[in-house]
Amino acid sequence: MWFYDVTHAAYNDGIEHAIRDSGYRALRIDKKEHNNKIDDEIIAEIRRAKFLVADFTCENEKVRGGVYFEAGFAMGLRIPVIMDSCKGVSRRRSLRHSAVQPHRMGHAGDASNAA
Repeated sequence: MWFYDVTHAAYNDGIEHAIRDSGYRALRIDKKEHNNKIDDEIIAEIRRAKFLVADFTCENEKVRGGVYFEAGFAMGLRIPVIMDSCKGVSRRRSLRHSAVQPHRMGHAGDASNAA
């Protein structure tokens, strides 16, 4: 997930609640306390995961390559990947034919538009 203002409401008011309501514990790597290399921590947590929510939201004309790697790594381990992106924010051309579930959001912090 892109840890930026436009995605906080979607995570806090939508994704995290849905995961918890389904009986699982949501983990965002930027919220986990550790003193390891972030890359190693991400790989270790993906290996432990029951599923992965991969949010492909990014700035216009930019690519967030890490999320592609993380989703592919999970898929290679046969861990289900739920692909997600924010409506109204850039969606990569490479994802237009994938089963990406867009979520709505207004301005940062506007929880009424998070789905």
